Amino acid sequence: MKIVFILGKYQPGRCGISDYVRLLAAELQRRGHHCRKISADPESGPSLSEISQSLPKADLVSLQFAPYAFSKSGISGHDLTALAETLSLRKTHVLFHEIWIGSYPAANWKQKFRGWRQRSEILRFLGQARPCLTQTTNSAYLHRLNCHGIEAKYLYLFGNIPFKRTKSSRRQNSNNELEAVHFGTLYDNFPYETLVCRLSQLGEGMDIKSRILVLGRQRERSGLSKLEGAAGAKGIEIEVTNELPDDEISRRLQLSDLGFSTTPYDVLGKSGATAAMLEHGLPVMAYDDGDTPDRFLSPPGPFKSRIALLNDPRFDDSIQAILRKPRPKFLNGVSHTATEFLDSI
Repeated sequence: MKIVFILGKYQPGRCGISDYVRLLAAELQRRGHHCRKISADPESGPSLSEISQSLPKADLVSLQFAPYAFSKSGISGHDLTALAETLSLRKTHVLFHEIWIGSYPAANWKQKFRGWRQRSEILRFLGQARPCLTQTTNSAYLHRLNCHGIEAKYLYLFGNIPFKRTKSSRRQNSNNELEAVHFGTLYDNFPYETLVCRLSQLGEGMDIKSRILVLGRQRERSGLSKLEGAAGAKGIEIEVTNELPDDEISRRLQLSDLGFSTTPYDVLGKSGATAAMLEHGLPVMAYDDGDTPDRFLSPPGPFKSRIALLNDPRFDDSIQAILRKPRPKFLNGVSHTATEFLDSI
């Protein structure tokens, strides 16, 4: 099968969507499919309109959609309309990595207005393009798309760190420490005091010392400052590594005891960093901010039993039960998603 992926500016190593397409295309090609990547660049071109005029023949066109990947304003206008006209004549798959902004209670009026314009454009595009399949990566987007009459389905977004077998099965002094690792961005709007309190209580209950490991480059320093302040108040040590090679990140994930994510639970599925922790067998602590109704929430991929919510009254029992279970083997998320993708189309 010939598959054409359309995405924003192709920046592997700097852009999560670029890494996603690079890894998925490589896995599909390994299985005998021919894949081609076409990159739109809102600053230097080509535009979506130009891409639509020279779109090569293929059995499937897969549009990797994020509003700000195609336009600095998040609104593509004529370019998206032109692409929709071309895609209406092709077998098309749309995967929403991002949708419109402003669809959450705390959004300000500017975000809501911009989001209304983005939503109108996206819904109009889907009506014109008529994709054979529309998918997204998380509960929040799935719920919002379905609420607006779009029959969207879920597709697992895999982790961005491949497994590298380590010679060390345990880190030094691990019997006396409980290490909680974070990989990805430490977002500002997260209850760090609750996290640190839970972690402190967990360590005390196990009669061992708790510590925190922060892996990777931090784009937002305010989140790290809040974490450091909360941890310092409880006497919990923090190690910050900054940027590391993938092999070293994989090693450190394997040697940690559990992970935590500052991505809200309803959009946890869009975080490749969180997926990497889960795929490496770590239980993950997360937080439900209440933006999506409970009945529409579901965990990313096959990890329901590996996630404990910090604001769940049963958190202590949940995390203890998870930690008592044998650690699962590494899940090859790229292979898992490739199979789901092919089965769905």
